[in-house]
Amino acid sequence: MHRAVYADEVPIRVEYSISDYGRTFLPLLKEMCDAGDNHLKREGITAGNNTICEHSKSL
Repeated sequence: MHRAVYADEVPIRVEYSISDYGRTFLPLLKEMCDAGDNHLKREGITAGNNTICEHSKSL
């Protein structure tokens, strides 16, 4: 993760973004999301909008 702090602003603003190294974990995170989705389907559970998994597909 990359963290940028803008202390000269009121209120202080902090922005986070994923680093190049962090991006190397995206395939693992996608597999974990897929496993979770498969588990929910197997259990017959309907989940709401899974924004974390959907967001990781666009990164």
